[in-house]
Amino acid sequence: MVMGAPLPALPDRRVLQAAADWFARLGDERAGPDDTRRWQAWLNATPEHRRAWDAVSAISARFEAVAGQPALDALTQAGQGRRRALRTLALLAGAGGVSAVAWNQPATRRLRADLRTDVGQTREATLEDGSRLWLNTASAANLRFDAATRRVVLIDGETLIETHPDARPFLLDVGYAQLQALGTRFAVLRDGGRAWLDVYAGAVRIQPADAGGRVAQAGTRTAFSARAIGQPEPLDPARDAWTRGELVADGMPLARFAAEVARYRRGFVTCTPEIAQLPLVGVFPLADTDRILRALEATLPVRARRVLPGWVRLEAA
Repeated sequence: MVMGAPLPALPDRRVLQAAADWFARLGDERAGPDDTRRWQAWLNATPEHRRAWDAVSAISARFEAVAGQPALDALTQAGQGRRRALRTLALLAGAGGVSAVAWNQPATRRLRADLRTDVGQTREATLEDGSRLWLNTASAANLRFDAATRRVVLIDGETLIETHPDARPFLLDVGYAQLQALGTRFAVLRDGGRAWLDVYAGAVRIQPADAGGRVAQAGTRTAFSARAIGQPEPLDPARDAWTRGELVADGMPLARFAAEVARYRRGFVTCTPEIAQLPLVGVFPLADTDRILRALEATLPVRARRVLPGWVRLEAA
């Protein structure tokens, strides 16, 4: 594997950890102007802090060279997953283990998958049994069909499947749980150790690795992990609009909308707390996220501010 020029010498691991934590904090949807000011003060406090920040940037750039896309694509979703990934990145970089970790990142595993999409892309495929499969942005799946079983392994991201009648069971594997389609149209979004099942038609049996199974019925959305299955919630029937290249908002809070848009572009899209609950209505083209941001500025009292390269923050106008 060609790695390019060597990384710059890394600072003390604790300082590198702090730089990674700051990177994660600034990318959080709850980050505000005070966070930016405190980060700037930390950055300017010592040359070591500046060097640690540059090292984190260099490491993420190295992941881009290895994986063919920014390694931080996996970190654009809100929550603890981003923090954990960045902390792990910093620790392993300090130990000199960047190359090995990069090879096991979701972005890299996507490159080796049977079916895959880049950030901002979607894909439709007809499987050998006649079933149809769609992949959402930054997603990947492997196909394992044999005489006894039809199996799709969702490596990363989101897939929607319409099964075709066949004597063999149709299974979808997310690593820590297995789902069996019971004559159905369904979608699964995998985000680290959690996943969500949307059932549009028929039913799907969820079998976590370390918990009892349950059948999810049409019209429901169910969260699950290796150890538990959540209570089903009503399914928004417009959630599958991404298969048509659209994002449909019908009263969607702006913070959630920003998180959805972020999935289709490189970097971060965040929202300040004072406008997070603004309701949004409309149909937006996922192929042009810059156009979406301009539409928000034209229809809502917000502005899209470029805080850092690759980071857009929605603020009150």
